[in-house]
Amino acid sequence: MTCSPDFAEIMIAIATADIPDYDLESTFPNDLGEALPVVELNDELNESLGRDFVDVFVSVKRAKLRDYMKMMTQWEVGYLGSAL
Repeated sequence: MTCSPDFAEIMIAIATADIPDYDLESTFPNDLGEALPVVELNDELNESLGRDFVDVFVSVKRAKLRDYMKMMTQWEVGYLGSAL
C-alpha cells in the first residue's frame, strides 16, 4: 500500500511529536463519549489532519457509539440474568 506524501508526512509528524507527560487519571477522558468533544475541539488535530477529516471521524465514531449503546453484550445479559 502506498500512502500519499501528505499522509505520510502527517503520520511521521504525529509519531515524532513532542508529547508532554500526562496524569492519566485526571487528564484523559473516561470513555469515547467524553473523548469525542475533546478530539473535535483540538486545534492541533484540526490543523494537522484537517477540519473535514476530524468532522467525519467524529461523526462516524458518534454513530458507532449510538449503535453500540443500543446493544446488550453477552456479559450484561449474564450479569442481569432474570432481572431482564
